[in-house]
Amino acid sequence: MRRSICRATLLVTLVVAAPGQVWAIDIDLDDFVSRFNSPSGLNLGPTSVVGEKVLVDGMTYHLGDSVIVLDGQFTFMGIVAQPDGGYLIDAITAPDVVVRDPATHEANLSLKDLALSGYAVAGKPGWPTSITPMAFSTGAVFTDWLGVPLTVRGISMSLDPIFTGDDVSGLTAEWAADAIVLDLTTEAGVQTIAGQVLADMDVDILTMDVGQSFVWSDDGRVALSARFAMRDLGAIQFIQHFDGMTRNKVRELMASLATASEQSGAIDMAFLAMAVGMTIKDSAVRYDDNSLLPKIIDYMALNLGGRERAVAEIEGYLMAVVDQRGIAELSSLVRPALHEFLEQPSSLEMRFAPEAPVSLIAFSVASNMNPAGLISLLGLTVAANEPPRPDAP
Repeated sequence: MRRSICRATLLVTLVVAAPGQVWAIDIDLDDFVSRFNSPSGLNLGPTSVVGEKVLVDGMTYHLGDSVIVLDGQFTFMGIVAQPDGGYLIDAITAPDVVVRDPATHEANLSLKDLALSGYAVAGKPGWPTSITPMAFSTGAVFTDWLGVPLTVRGISMSLDPIFTGDDVSGLTAEWAADAIVLDLTTEAGVQTIAGQVLADMDVDILTMDVGQSFVWSDDGRVALSARFAMRDLGAIQFIQHFDGMTRNKVRELMASLATASEQSGAIDMAFLAMAVGMTIKDSAVRYDDNSLLPKIIDYMALNLGGRERAVAEIEGYLMAVVDQRGIAELSSLVRPALHEFLEQPSSLEMRFAPEAPVSLIAFSVASNMNPAGLISLLGLTVAANEPPRPDAP
């Protein structure tokens, strides 16, 4: 997992702000380049040693038949050879990176002030036996969506292990994209359907924030959270707590995956074994409205002949989606809360709060055999226009 996170991080921005420490270059540069290129799909461009730094002039990323060119000068500092033949890189930095299509040389994305620390280059085959902290950040990111200018103030990612002796006893992984701005006032923005609709709702510029986090401790507890917010419009948040993912289960999973092949079905069995003994403690999905729903209702009211008609249309559509589940008890729970929310938009929350933790196996069986039973099994509630609960996960 760590290698995948690191590779994704490098592909998106590939860089690091060096922490100002003094390092000595004491590596076989050819071996380092060979090992760096082999497993990651990334290939370093012309490489040279300048004092205590390794300078790399550009990179390419190979994904199947696709190739992506990363233009920029990357500075590697603090490269340390590891006992398994791999390398740990303290810092990789680049002030500007441009992502290009190799066929047209056209720029698809540009990045500024990018930083990555703690990147590990794999040594001998097999899963890593240890994990190290990793941090990644960028300055501004520039690209477009359907021709509409899109900028991001910054992207960040971190991997923070907690150690008890030599063992990892906890792990926090987080990523966030701050101030994703979509400018719909441009000619391309006005021409999109989304731009036309949002302009009619007096929304010319969308500013969004996205983030996710994963927290694990070796006593088995896991907390997942995700948030998507549209500034001045509304935000949705998902939170879930599990238990039973102990250190031994993680080790067993890693050992199984290290020798499994996709064709054998061993991967599915490995994850099934992980699920045995794991439980769902609680879960919540909450939407807080600022002004988005009133804008939608007002927009629809102009086309449907009034607010009541617009509210009824939205409620009818959403309830039809719920009713398709074929669970009368679920429809009975959702309908009054949805109606209250549409009449006075503030918040809508669906929450699972079982009286006792529910095993993933029991959840899976109930989902297939008795979906309606999940309501009581998981303690499902749906509430409108209530403040966040102090005991919410």
